[in-house]
Amino acid sequence: MLDSDTLIGNVTRIAESQPNKVFAKLLFCGRESVVITYQDLLTNAAKFASFYKSKGIDRNDVVVILLNHGAELLYSFVGALLYGAVPSIFAPPSVKISTEEYGRTLSLLLDVCDTRYLLTFRELSQQLQGIYPQETIDILIAEEGLGYLPAVEWACSDPTEIVLLQHSSGTTGLKKGVALSNRSVINQLRNYVSTLKLNEDDKIVSWLPLYHDMGLIA
Repeated sequence: MLDSDTLIGNVTRIAESQPNKVFAKLLFCGRESVVITYQDLLTNAAKFASFYKSKGIDRNDVVVILLNHGAELLYSFVGALLYGAVPSIFAPPSVKISTEEYGRTLSLLLDVCDTRYLLTFRELSQQLQGIYPQETIDILIAEEGLGYLPAVEWACSDPTEIVLLQHSSGTTGLKKGVALSNRSVINQLRNYVSTLKLNEDDKIVSWLPLYHDMGLIA
């Protein structure tokens, strides 16, 4: 099931051998669900890879992804892997946190991540432009990513390289970022597969958000 020691190696293998295999089915309240095949995932992720390149992002640069849950979140995340950047998913604004507190926390997290690249949706970008000077943060609009032609080649991924930044829930303080290598993530996934006795025909339902320290890996 997990033949490669890199995340993107497994995605591309399945997309090439079983393009119509379902990667995910996204369920929403009040609107139709969205089914994403591995071919859908790879094609649209490759569009984001081209998008990142056009914005001057370099290999191993951290790209903070600040989006609501949906197809674009998956495409932009995998697109960063294809391109060789390091994605990190942040939680979007919540009614539980004031605008001022959210902006303060986001600013601290961006500093900790040592990045200037923030991918978000157009509506939120307009709010953030009033917080961050343009010379400090490059705010990328996710809606533009799918308008690019898919990249035809992508970076070679190494099992020992950092593949993503995963953050803790931040319940008792500022979220803590942990840099994870391809190998460490794949080892964890293989342990899940072994412990739960999963096979390729199994379906897993999860409500955990992908920015949560349990959500993405689970």
